[in-house]
Amino acid sequence: MGGPGLNVKLGGKGQRTSSDKDKSDDGPRISEDDAPKSGPRGRPMGPRLWGRARPRATIGLERKLEIRIMDDRILVGSKDIVIPVGNGETVEEMIHYVVAGIDRAADKWGDPPTSFYWLPTVKFVVYPGGNQYYERLREPLEKNWGVTSTVEYAPDKSARKANGKAVKSAGGTAAGGRP
Repeated sequence: MGGPGLNVKLGGKGQRTSSDKDKSDDGPRISEDDAPKSGPRGRPMGPRLWGRARPRATIGLERKLEIRIMDDRILVGSKDIVIPVGNGETVEEMIHYVVAGIDRAADKWGDPPTSFYWLPTVKFVVYPGGNQYYERLREPLEKNWGVTSTVEYAPDKSARKANGKAVKSAGGTAAGGRP
């Protein structure tokens, strides 16, 4: 079905424009039980269900997730979800990759308890040079995806003790250093 040279145009007049892209979210949602049973079925407008969600999940269970933002990359959760930035990507692309990273991290949490769904609470740790990316991520994640967050600014590399040794942070990395 459809080999080389096949030209099929998908979509039509109702096709989404690129400005709708940042507001789209194809993730699962809580179904609306009071919604009409007839007519065309649209996507439910409940909160986004991150990671693994049970079919009748109705209670959000908060789980902390740290996102580290540096001048050249974003680390979502543990260090295995790395998103390179500063390579000409659009804001929408960056948001898409971060949302996918959050979902992937939530998926690693396993199944939530019965009737619950995961609700990530993000702690942004912004390193020097990463503030521009933080400012572009925070508002869309809160408004479009319902992600609540806090922010912590990591000290600059120049923050050193008087004796020349690096100051250790709680995470075990040198102050201003990269995880």
